This record gives sequence, structure tokens and C-alpha cells, in this order.
Amino acid sequence: FQSNPYKLLSSSKVLLMSSINEGTPMVLLESFALGVPLVSSKVDGAVEIVKNDLMVGAVWIESEIELNSIF
Repeated sequence: FQSNPYKLLSSSKVLLMSSINEGTPMVLLESFALGVPLVSSKVDGAVEIVKNDLMVGAVWIESEIELNSIF
């Protein structure tokens, strides 16, 4: 738990979101506000935000194998 996650998030080079199910992922919106690029699985909430051109720098991960190949 971080009482102020923005300091940590703003110094990040990328946000990795590997969720299987999301509504509206707040961490995605927070990272967008801070200009942090996204690497994410294609969960509905993330897809809708990116699809509406609200976020640039998004990379979609299609499988665990693809996710493992990044690191």
C-alpha cells in the first residue's frame, strides 16, 4: 500500500496492467494523466479508454507468452 502512489507512478517508465477483468481501471487513467505509457492486456475498460483516443503509447498484450517475452 502506498498512501501517495503518484510519486511512484510519475517516475515509472511504463505501466504494466495484466488484468483479466476491469471496469474502469483508475490506475490507467492516473498513469495517462501523468504521461506514463501503457502495456496492457485487452480488458474492456482499457480498450474503451484507448479506443476513444484518450491515451497514446498503448501496447496490447494478447497472451501470457507474449507478456513473458517482453521481460
